[in-house]
Amino acid sequence: VVCTVGEMLQLASNGRYRAAPHRVHASSLSPRMSLPFFYNPSLNACISTASQADTEEYQYNDHRFLRAYGRNAFKSLARSHPSVFAKHHPDLTLLSDGSVVFS
Repeated sequence: VVCTVGEMLQLASNGRYRAAPHRVHASSLSPRMSLPFFYNPSLNACISTASQADTEEYQYNDHRFLRAYGRNAFKSLARSHPSVFAKHHPDLTLLSDGSVVFS
């Protein structure tokens, strides 16, 4: 059994639990069964720890996590589906650190 955590738990744990990159490595040698379960806060929720409650973002390596869940989810969508993002949001640009800004 593998349990991966996402960016919001990394924020809430102040980096103690690291978010796993989303990727699947399929093997033709053995069958695979996945039972994904996603639990997300409301889009307007702000995730913080006691030590960083006054900051809007959290930096991990070259990747920026946003404490507002909706903004972070939008950024993740832009990062994982760049062609869809570009088609539907031509007025926005995805920066290399994961930030989304007006063009």
